[in-house]
Amino acid sequence: MKEIRFPCHIYDISDAQKVYEQSEWELVKDYGEYTALPDKTVLHDNYNWDEGGRRLVRCRECGALILRQHSMYNDMYDGPDGYYKDWIPVTSAEEADLLNILWGSMELEQYPFRHFRGNNHDFFWTEGDEPKPYDPEELKKKIREVYSGLDVGKKKLLEQMISEAGRV
Repeated sequence: MKEIRFPCHIYDISDAQKVYEQSEWELVKDYGEYTALPDKTVLHDNYNWDEGGRRLVRCRECGALILRQHSMYNDMYDGPDGYYKDWIPVTSAEEADLLNILWGSMELEQYPFRHFRGNNHDFFWTEGDEPKPYDPEELKKKIREVYSGLDVGKKKLLEQMISEAGRV
């Protein structure tokens, strides 16, 4: 199995507009508009504002994985709609699945490391240290802490999601 590059080659390109216009992606997994337990109990939304979603994509050039979130604000006063994009590098489908379970839309937007962000037609790199992978075991522990208030039946469903993380 080919090793996945981390982070993506786009991190070597300083011009974020060029990154947006020239990068090509393959869809690996569509997480949709919200993250829910198998019984459809919603854990959190995967976007802010009026519409959006989250996807795991693979770079066609280097094979790296990116967890992408997009949100759209529909202006109700006939002005331009606003949209926001955040691209977070991950090392595996398992890491992406676990982050998807753990992070609501605001947590993903506040990713603490440097990452690609789009705000309408302005694309830029956020400030911060270079990205570091998350340890899946630490993510699982954090998920269990965050959702410790679920009842026993819902916790079993959460454990099912955790155990299935990484399956594409």
